[in-house]
Amino acid sequence: MRATSTTSSSPRKLPTIDSNSSPSHLSAYARTHAIIWRATVVAWAALIFDLSTGGFGGSLTGALLAFILQAAHVAVAPETFKTLHFLLRKLAHLTEYAIFAMLIYGSGRDDDPFRWQPRRALWTVIIAGVYSLTDELHQRFVPGRGPSLIDSGLDTLGAGLGIFIFYLRAAWTSNAKQEKRRQQ
Repeated sequence: MRATSTTSSSPRKLPTIDSNSSPSHLSAYARTHAIIWRATVVAWAALIFDLSTGGFGGSLTGALLAFILQAAHVAVAPETFKTLHFLLRKLAHLTEYAIFAMLIYGSGRDDDPFRWQPRRALWTVIIAGVYSLTDELHQRFVPGRGPSLIDSGLDTLGAGLGIFIFYLRAAWTSNAKQEKRRQQ
């Protein structure tokens, strides 16, 4: 617990006690939530690592895209296929790291882990970006794969987009609360 007080030059206020600053005062919900979400973060990081192995290279996504186009009875020119394949692979980078960042952000030990916190958002993007760099380094040693700073940049951008979703949620919730107060 932390007591706060005022200085003699400020208006007289009663000291307050910040009971949520100590981990021992977290609710059972917050502790359980954090454990589950952190385990999910580790599992997602392991999935990202596994997707960086040789078995998930361009030939797999190319075959998957060809199957999807064939199932949809869509024929495209080879150049169009190459473009779609490139976009699919880059979209995968954005998506996997958007999800990763959202999981990291939501793994906080708070009673309200999804409340907008700019510092947590920044650290989340940094953590995801650093993990992306280590993932690209890992690909340097995988036959048929290679490191790419562009992919790492896309991963970090994806993390930022994932966090932006939480920001939009916070802004929308705040606006909805203000509108409700005005109507009352």
